[in-house]
Amino acid sequence: RLLGVEFGSAIGILLVISQHASIALCVTGFGLSLQEYLPFIPLNLIKLVTIFSLAAISYISTDFALRTQIIIFICIAVSIVSIFGGSAANIPASIEPEKIAMPLSFWMAFAMFFPATTGIDAGMSMSGELKNPSKSLAIGTLLSVVVAFVLYSSITYFLQGQVTPKILRSYPFIVYYLAKFGF
Repeated sequence: RLLGVEFGSAIGILLVISQHASIALCVTGFGLSLQEYLPFIPLNLIKLVTIFSLAAISYISTDFALRTQIIIFICIAVSIVSIFGGSAANIPASIEPEKIAMPLSFWMAFAMFFPATTGIDAGMSMSGELKNPSKSLAIGTLLSVVVAFVLYSSITYFLQGQVTPKILRSYPFIVYYLAKFGF
């Protein structure tokens, strides 16, 4: 609103498109991860149930959605602790690098990293919940970038110390085996 109708609309449209792409990529990543545990359930069904669950949570109320985000945040924090608590000793001996590792294409890399960068602006969409949005949005956005960078860098450094690059390319879900608690 502060930027005017023309400029604000142009930015708003791009933000909506990026949020849609982010949701699609995140739901697909979640579905692929969940399918590792439940291979008998079709991926499209997992994605459909996930989208409808998220829509139901959003429909109920903003307050309810914020409470569910706290639960998700706790799950992510426990998962990160589990990653750093694990070691290569947890990886089964049956896992060996494939002879021909598939190269990482531009679109595969884009699908992995795009959701990480679009999630940073998610806090801006909840600016109405903040007491001092002009100060809190700037600090929150910068802190989220720093925290994401530190976490991604730390996990990358930890993985390169535990697993060979060939195994990392051969098994995208190697963290499942590496972590203290795979589930």
